[in-house]
Amino acid sequence: MWSTPSGELSLGRDLAKVIRNCWGFSKTYFWHLVT
Repeated sequence: MWSTPSGELSLGRDLAKVIRNCWGFSKTYFWHLVT
């Protein structure tokens, strides 16, 4: 097991949140383009 500092862990969590937000936005934008 790796010992990751809590700061690194929270950074990864924030990064995942940002990626999810970007994915949701691009999906919505794509559907607006298609329809």
